[in-house]
Amino acid sequence: MSLDDRSLSPEKDYSWFATMIVNPDKPARNILSGGKIRRTEPPKIFTEKLCAATKADMPGLYAEEGIWYDALFVISQLIEANPANKTFRDQRADLLEQVGLHKVAVSEKSEK
Repeated sequence: MSLDDRSLSPEKDYSWFATMIVNPDKPARNILSGGKIRRTEPPKIFTEKLCAATKADMPGLYAEEGIWYDALFVISQLIEANPANKTFRDQRADLLEQVGLHKVAVSEKSEK
């Protein structure tokens, strides 16, 4: 699923939730997660950097600006398009580490 940024108003907080159904017969085992997201208008200098960047450079640019969801989205697209590229998987693991998702990051590294 992707968000169409035109459906989010700038500078407004939104809550999101996702459920992974582990066992349809035992709902208590389902995994629920959620968070907040905010659409921001990027500074002009960032937009210029992004326009000049290669797709492989984009996750780093987004991460430097604190735009975590977009960084994760682009690095995941790169992995999907290049599943054998271990560098992209390492970058995603590093990104997950930075936000405290240590177990997920370790899992990412073990998938190599």
